[in-house]
Amino acid sequence: SLPYLLFSIKPNIIKSFPRPGKWMIYIKYTFGIFFIISIFWLGGLLKNHYKEDNQNYSDTWVSFDKKKIQSLITNKIPVLLDITAEWCITCQINKKIVLDNKEIIDILKEKEVIRMRADWTLPNGDILAMLKEYDRYGIPFNIIFTEKYPEGIIFNEFLTKKNFLDVLNKSLL
Repeated sequence: SLPYLLFSIKPNIIKSFPRPGKWMIYIKYTFGIFFIISIFWLGGLLKNHYKEDNQNYSDTWVSFDKKKIQSLITNKIPVLLDITAEWCITCQINKKIVLDNKEIIDILKEKEVIRMRADWTLPNGDILAMLKEYDRYGIPFNIIFTEKYPEGIIFNEFLTKKNFLDVLNKSLL
């Protein structure tokens, strides 16, 4: 209703809009292409939603288990937790650029960091509880637990190699 309110307050604003013409056909086709891309993307999400096993990540990631995190920290083993989802575009970018990067994986292996991933593609109460514990209600959420920081250090939502390595070095030194 905002456009109607705007037109009722200032009716002359309509004169500043472009006239109908051939450009509208191009806009229609452009939006149509975006609509088709969205259909394929959402179809892929639905396909993943109905799969039995949605955890198809590298064998170096272990499944999320909060009790296991506490046990590992108690045994002085650092843990990197990645809460992600298939529908989260930022999560997918973080994986490509940082989390599944061979250089980063090698550094984590060298420092003996356990990589734990929680998949929130489907609703999960344990993952939601973990997010609420840190006053977070959305993803991506990445945190590292170490002996020095048993409460964890939270990473930025948008990961970069430099930022990731800075936090990693701070937490493990």
